[in-house]
Amino acid sequence: MSHKLFRQNLLRIGIPAAVFSVLLLMAVSFYVHRSLPLKQEASDLSKNATSQFFKLPIQFEYNDGQTAAMVRYLTRGPGYTFYFTPQEVVMVLKNGQQSDLSPAVLKMRFVDANSNPTIKGIDELRSKSHYFIGNDKNHWRSNIPNYRKVAYQDLYPGIDAIFYGNLDQLEYDICVAPGTNPSLARFSLEGAEELAIADDGSLRIRLRDNQELRMQKPFVYQLISGEKVSIEAQFSLLAKNEVGFKIGNYDEGQDLVIDPVLVYSTYLGGSGADTGIGIAVDDSRNMYVTGQTSSTNFPLMNAFQATFGGATDAFITKFDETGTTLIYSTYLGGTANDGGAAIAVDGAGNAYITGNTSSSNFPVLNAFQPALAGVEDAFVAKLDASGALVYSTYLGGALSDRGNGIIVDSSGNAYVTGQTSSIDFPVLNPFQAALAGGSDAFLTKFDSTGSALVYSTYLGGTANDVGNAVTVDRSGNAYVTGQTASTNFPVLNAFQAAALGGGNDAFLTKFDPTGSALVYSTYLGGTGNDTGNAISLDSSANVYLAGTTNSTNFPVVNAFQPAVAGSSDAFVTKFNAAGSALIYSTYIGGSGIDTGTGIAVDQDGSAYVTGLTFSANFPTQKPFQAALQGSRDSFVTKFTVDGSSLVFSTYFGGTGVGSAGGIAIDSAGNTYITGGTNATDLPVTTDAFQPANAGGIDTFVAKFAIGTPVVLSISPRFGPESGGTAVVITGVNFANTTAVDFGGIPAAFVIDSDTQITAISPPGTGTVPVTLTGVGGTSAPSVAGQFSYQAVTATNLFVVPNPAAFGEAVTLTAVITPPSVVGTVSFFDGTTLLGTVSLSGGTATLTVSSFSIGSHSLTAVYSGASNFEDSVSLPVILTVNSSIAPPSHLRGKQEANRFLSQTEFANHLTWDAPSQGLPPASYKIYRDASLKHAIATISSDERLEFVDRNRRKNKTYTYYVVSIDQFGNRSTPAVVRVKG
Repeated sequence: MSHKLFRQNLLRIGIPAAVFSVLLLMAVSFYVHRSLPLKQEASDLSKNATSQFFKLPIQFEYNDGQTAAMVRYLTRGPGYTFYFTPQEVVMVLKNGQQSDLSPAVLKMRFVDANSNPTIKGIDELRSKSHYFIGNDKNHWRSNIPNYRKVAYQDLYPGIDAIFYGNLDQLEYDICVAPGTNPSLARFSLEGAEELAIADDGSLRIRLRDNQELRMQKPFVYQLISGEKVSIEAQFSLLAKNEVGFKIGNYDEGQDLVIDPVLVYSTYLGGSGADTGIGIAVDDSRNMYVTGQTSSTNFPLMNAFQATFGGATDAFITKFDETGTTLIYSTYLGGTANDGGAAIAVDGAGNAYITGNTSSSNFPVLNAFQPALAGVEDAFVAKLDASGALVYSTYLGGALSDRGNGIIVDSSGNAYVTGQTSSIDFPVLNPFQAALAGGSDAFLTKFDSTGSALVYSTYLGGTANDVGNAVTVDRSGNAYVTGQTASTNFPVLNAFQAAALGGGNDAFLTKFDPTGSALVYSTYLGGTGNDTGNAISLDSSANVYLAGTTNSTNFPVVNAFQPAVAGSSDAFVTKFNAAGSALIYSTYIGGSGIDTGTGIAVDQDGSAYVTGLTFSANFPTQKPFQAALQGSRDSFVTKFTVDGSSLVFSTYFGGTGVGSAGGIAIDSAGNTYITGGTNATDLPVTTDAFQPANAGGIDTFVAKFAIGTPVVLSISPRFGPESGGTAVVITGVNFANTTAVDFGGIPAAFVIDSDTQITAISPPGTGTVPVTLTGVGGTSAPSVAGQFSYQAVTATNLFVVPNPAAFGEAVTLTAVITPPSVVGTVSFFDGTTLLGTVSLSGGTATLTVSSFSIGSHSLTAVYSGASNFEDSVSLPVILTVNSSIAPPSHLRGKQEANRFLSQTEFANHLTWDAPSQGLPPASYKIYRDASLKHAIATISSDERLEFVDRNRRKNKTYTYYVVSIDQFGNRSTPAVVRVKG
């Protein structure tokens, strides 16, 4: 039974590696619930081991002779060793406070289980184990494989168990196939002095020396019609030291599914304050994040700048696709305050960063502006795919300037927006050449070298204006959003030509490719405060904005949420390509403060939004985290294409205080977010790069798989009406698939990867769409995803005549049932195709005259109709005999001829043509039985005689005459003896 087989029951149990507080999570739906806080009773089993353990992921070693032969796998750590044998899991736990005590040993054995289940390592890791003990090399072991998981297969009929690490816990899933009773699974705990169920439903385990451990009460629920329905579950004490599970009533007819929405999540930081602000993803799904850090021990890898500069620095970190490994991570800053605000990545994996710096010694290279010009300048930097600095430059004037947004085009030109209060901010080919107010937005385009400007312009009115985000289309038109307090902000072809009297309005401005003219520019807001924080663009040049508003009259159309719900809400707005009208615009929020900080759009036009919420009633849909955990959490929301409803919406955070940064999506709809948190219980995945908060505030990065599945192909595309065909489905966004349907009929399936699923076709008829359902929605039916059920056919082959003479016409007739079939029949002689004939009335006929002499295995193969199953006839053996007969009536005599007083003796042969078969083309005459050397060849159109001259009298001669047909086939010889 595969550990990825869906439609199964799941019991999840967590065993802390050192502290050994045990968490049991059972999900009859089977949802993977995040870990709850650890419990600890009576005495610690090594606090020090626990703190160290947070830094070491659990991994499982294959036993290659480094321990007892009965052990298949083992895992070690500070204060613990776990051994996995066919009969039991042996847990050896050291007491950290009393080192003189022998370790506690607890043996967990599944009762009445298979005594020899298959035990396999799953998801091999890059790491290896090595044992070089003593000087006897025969006892050394090296390159022992390590795995992320260990599976016990067929522990009970229909039940598997999979062990893996999750932070400081060893957890396992009990996977129960449909129709299997989950109560079969029960275990004994040998080494426990006493077992008891506490008032809160947890299992109390008392060991010797008054040590006590606890398993949390089982938590069970089922997904029915998209809603989570809790199922009552509890421990059951059976015989001595045996424990089972009692599960309440649940709908056994409902699909039981795993819903692993969170692909990866990790902290990133040191002992200071670290906050992620900008995020990007490349075509290989490597993730890039930038922000600000005050940590002197921020995690580094292949760093361009390996030393903290001072005060605060920007950081740039690149993760691999798994989110578990750094490709590079570096500081970027000088001795004053520096911070990264936004990041973009090009097709070659080069990262472009903007932010702000007050450092006079900020790292510069190939700079357009090599020195700090004022109190604070923007900066623009480019790192190559390995993290090396390509260019870095200041950008600013004599006062304060900040870079807030960046994008890069296909030619490597970087576009930067932000805020400037400098009257001498660098401008070139500007739309607006001078500062108009207290501060203005700016838009600057750098060439691909970073050492020269293509254009640079102010953008603003007489009050304060800020550019927060920028994007660019394929034609080089740049789009900027932000906030303005100016009543005379530049507008053109505007959807909203005037401010409505609030403190700030959002704005959207589109520049032409020269940067010196506007295509359109508009306010967006109501009578309150409105800010555009993020911008994205679809392939039709429709523009999407996200931000925050407290206006009760913010423009809405086709809204998911038509009214503000709290003191301020996030907003999501989609403009048409002309910027003159809204396609949709909506609030999203609860009764608290909510703000949108990032937006991205997929190839279908669905908007993905992130931000920050203080609301306990923020709208959720299929959430990974259904409730606000702290005073404020991040949120991640996906809208339908029309913006009128949610595909997915979740909180994300811990019990502390959080901040939200940007959002990015890849081509498959996987969603990446970043921010900052001081929570110590942020949801992190099993293999997190950094599973624990390292300081007061850490950056977090998380990846969600919330894209709608897209079916690109299926193979094979046909199968019998009885079902049972293994169909390989390829596409994207498969990781969180919860159902596969063939024309609405559920199918069993296994998720092979995010891009491949293998499903077993259920019984059906006709041609039907194959659709996948996941947390992001249901795939659209497509021609590429059609599966045709085929009626059973039978092919019968008839061959006449049989046997046949060589060269004789042979008729092959295939009769297919049912006679209503259409398509073609291919006739084969062994593996050689003889011909293909279209069916008529269920019959196909082929005539062949070229069979060689001997036996032929003939078959007919029916194919070619999507609604009928292919079929192959049984072989028919055709025998082809030689078509040429030997000469008939072969006669011979010796004659004496006198010439010039000499007498010559000649043997005279005559014969007739064969009386049967095809007429010969010629005859060959031999005097030797080996028939190797013909003495004459007579054409069939000559007289059928031969005179062999100069023979001896009184000697007997034997002659052999062979018929030869037009194909070179030879008859058996006719024989005559001539006696002189």
